[in-house]
Amino acid sequence: MPGASKGVNRAEIGIMGAQAGLVRALGRIRPVAGRLSGVVRSFFGIAIGALSMALLRFILS
Repeated sequence: MPGASKGVNRAEIGIMGAQAGLVRALGRIRPVAGRLSGVVRSFFGIAIGALSMALLRFILS
């Protein structure tokens, strides 16, 4: 499948970009999250995880 490798490369680039964006976003959120309760922090973690999975599906489709 000649198109498969291109799709994988695009997905890998997308994953790396998403991870870099998440790290940057978490860097901004962390000082605020330190003041928030663990429940809110875990909710943010779940929301970010779901968002990254949705982004991944969008890239792979």
